[in-house]
Amino acid sequence: MTSANSRLNLAALGVRGVTCKNTNLLSRFRFQPKAFTPISILSQSRIQNQPGFDSASAQIRRFSSDTKRALSNNAAAAAPSVTDDLDWVKNLRGGEINEKLTGRRDDNWWWTGMKPTELDPNSDAVGEHGGIHCLPQLCLQDVSGSELQAYFDNSWMLTEVLFSALQGDEAFMRPPYHSLRHPLIFYYGHPATFYTNKLRVAGLIDAGINAHFEEIFEVGVDEMRWDDISTLQKDWPCVSEVHEYRQQVYQLVSKVIADAFGGDGNKRISISENDPLWALMMGFEHEKIHLETSSVLFRELPAHLLRKPEYFVPMFHDNQSSRVDKDPVSGRDFPENEMLPVSGATAYIGKERDFPSFGWDNEYGRRSVNVPNFKASKYMVSNGEFYEFVASGGYRDEQYWTKDGWGWRVFRNQKWPFFWEQRGPAGSHEYGLRTIFEVIDMPWSWPVNVNYHEATAFTNWKHAQKSEGECVAPLRLVTEAEHQLLREAKHRNPLSSWKTDPTLNCGGKSFSKEEGANLNLVYGSETPVDYHPANENGFHDVLGNAWEWAEDDFNYLDGFKVHPYYDDFSSPCFDGEHTMILGGSFISCGDAGANLYCRYHFRPHFLQHSGFRYVEPSVPEKNIKGENIATHLGAKANLHDKSSSASLGQGTYETDVLVNQYLALHYGQTSENADDTVRSHAGRPDHALDFPKRSAEILFEAVSKAGSKIGPDSRALDIGCAVGGATFALAEQFGQVLGLEYSKAFVDQANRIRETDEEYVKFQVPVQGDVMRDNIFGRVPTKEVRSRTSFVVGDACNLPSVETLGGRFDGVLMANLLCRLHQPLDCLNGLSRIVNSNGVVMLLSPYSWLKEFTPKENWLQSDSQDSADVLRSVMEKQGFEQILSKDVPLIIREHERKYQYIVSHATGFAKRD
Repeated sequence: MTSANSRLNLAALGVRGVTCKNTNLLSRFRFQPKAFTPISILSQSRIQNQPGFDSASAQIRRFSSDTKRALSNNAAAAAPSVTDDLDWVKNLRGGEINEKLTGRRDDNWWWTGMKPTELDPNSDAVGEHGGIHCLPQLCLQDVSGSELQAYFDNSWMLTEVLFSALQGDEAFMRPPYHSLRHPLIFYYGHPATFYTNKLRVAGLIDAGINAHFEEIFEVGVDEMRWDDISTLQKDWPCVSEVHEYRQQVYQLVSKVIADAFGGDGNKRISISENDPLWALMMGFEHEKIHLETSSVLFRELPAHLLRKPEYFVPMFHDNQSSRVDKDPVSGRDFPENEMLPVSGATAYIGKERDFPSFGWDNEYGRRSVNVPNFKASKYMVSNGEFYEFVASGGYRDEQYWTKDGWGWRVFRNQKWPFFWEQRGPAGSHEYGLRTIFEVIDMPWSWPVNVNYHEATAFTNWKHAQKSEGECVAPLRLVTEAEHQLLREAKHRNPLSSWKTDPTLNCGGKSFSKEEGANLNLVYGSETPVDYHPANENGFHDVLGNAWEWAEDDFNYLDGFKVHPYYDDFSSPCFDGEHTMILGGSFISCGDAGANLYCRYHFRPHFLQHSGFRYVEPSVPEKNIKGENIATHLGAKANLHDKSSSASLGQGTYETDVLVNQYLALHYGQTSENADDTVRSHAGRPDHALDFPKRSAEILFEAVSKAGSKIGPDSRALDIGCAVGGATFALAEQFGQVLGLEYSKAFVDQANRIRETDEEYVKFQVPVQGDVMRDNIFGRVPTKEVRSRTSFVVGDACNLPSVETLGGRFDGVLMANLLCRLHQPLDCLNGLSRIVNSNGVVMLLSPYSWLKEFTPKENWLQSDSQDSADVLRSVMEKQGFEQILSKDVPLIIREHERKYQYIVSHATGFAKRD
């Protein structure tokens, strides 16, 4: 163990809180809910003064030049069809700070850490044109203090190089056009506060620097949908104050590094995930994540708010490529794509815990997938190839789009990729391309940048162009397992050695030449899809250039566990709402996309430097889009249900089958229709019917016993609500009931029941083999009862904040979920903060612990205590008193003549303050 465990005295370092010098910030920057006000602020004359024609996306990006002047002139009429809450304008300071932020940055002021001019021009970080490349990722089995400091300097400097492009304080303060992310002032401060907060969590420092900054810059935005526009406004601190804070954090982190090595930069140590210095590695790689995501926000900004920074690596320039605005020709303006065969094999996914590089929690673990033969496109889809889809009316034809994708397209009125800039009248299909800092002539041979919805629509359109019978199954996007097989053998998981991971051996300065890929900031843009040579399998850009959208929902691997320094990095996104992206982009650095073990994801409507390639399966497929189904009562989470071939999804199930099974349990096992779901016979255990209703009644009993609140102004939470039977039963007596469920498929079904006008819900039950009995009906609760409920996707092991949940609860039900959680203690430890005084938590569980759901070290039992005893001990430590204990039986139908008979243990705990 190194001296990294020692705490720092911040006062000795000279670090003090930053006070805001702007007396108008009376609200202390807290969230301020505002009405969303559509205001036109782009004058007609301003549009007319633009050269040529503007695309809708370009108009949206320009939607706010000279904002204060436009407001004072009551500018009107010709703004694009978007809404813009102008409350953010109050954050514009103008004056001296605005002058400092205009034009080239003053080298004596802007840099809060090491200056680019202080770097050795022959170092690995400095390119031939003076641009700053990313250094190789650190190998942590043997690293020196000076190497750690250089890597930190490189990460920190790249952020400041990027942000030196922003012109004026408006560029920092104005929200993005889609209102789904914070303004860039947040991303200027967020990486710095991350260092401070994580160093505190790791015990490397004893206090923060500025508690207020470390709160408001701590958490970003993860919107649920493309129309989930934030109406929460913040008063942000001025740029100069965040700049001062960054200076203090740079000094702090540098001191932590120096102290860890005893001031000896040549001293060498190893760092593992159990070392407090792991928090530093988190900070470095986290900053690289936001280098990339911030660059996308830059690409969305109006171009007049940016200038190309002096120290940013140059874009790719190829004088050989033709640049025409319209009608690109395959084979001339972009390479003609073709399908290449890939032999089926077992793909392995996951990173060993002793691999000597930093990794995020979702990378660790193991999965093997037997992948059938398939074909994949040789190149990523280029702008030129995608042009055919646009010009043929693909954005106007709903048949190619998923339901949610079409909803997004209509909502955004998207007619072509967002980063394409229209250069002629509507219908002329003349385009330029918006890069991070400027618009250039369209490079048709570069990979197209689109979201998942657009990529999927293209593959559907592409398939429709095929002759009947030409393909065994529809074209689609690649899966994570298939992407492993596209790689060269030496680059597949698991790696034989850290020396075979190019990111640990090669920085951006030499990555293109030595590794044949556009990663680690080789260039400041994409390159042609055929620029770098094909790998040994014949495929181009399997690594780098642009991310590839995948068919997989983001998921965890067997052996997954959160890291205590960052317990919500991945787990909130195992929700069926985040789609995986693979391979990295030109600006992906280190473990933020360039590393061979990286596993990243975004919501499907999200814009990133992301494109795609398409795949032709060799076997028919039932389900393309998988679901991350919650684990309930012995049903295993479906992480990879992509094919009718069992080899592609070992141990998985069909979503519809499980939904029907739970509809039968929740709505079919009642006195009214029990004969339809449980075969009538002598000795049938009718006492085990109606389990959701009986679970709710037990909670009612316990709430009354504890003296808690019940009635119109009371609230209840049903954790692991499945398809909502118990949630509706709770609403018979509670005023508001929230059902929280990990499976989106279950939540969707519960919401359909909540909103239906029908008297009955219809489902199927298994009879024998694959024979199903259709048209089984369960009675729907009354409309009045259903109106008191709501359902959300959520993770029991990472419960949302009280504010997100809408307040605390008087009753919490968790029925038969505990022994199917990956980390049950995380769930139990989160209950106290969401329950009112005297409120009751009712836990029902058969304690059927299985390694496939819960690692054995997380089972709630010991040599001397059974699960009931351990559970009582854990809850008492959280301030709860056990007030009830009883057995509760239930039945689950497997088929007409086979049922599971389960006796759950119900334990009620009242919160005593």
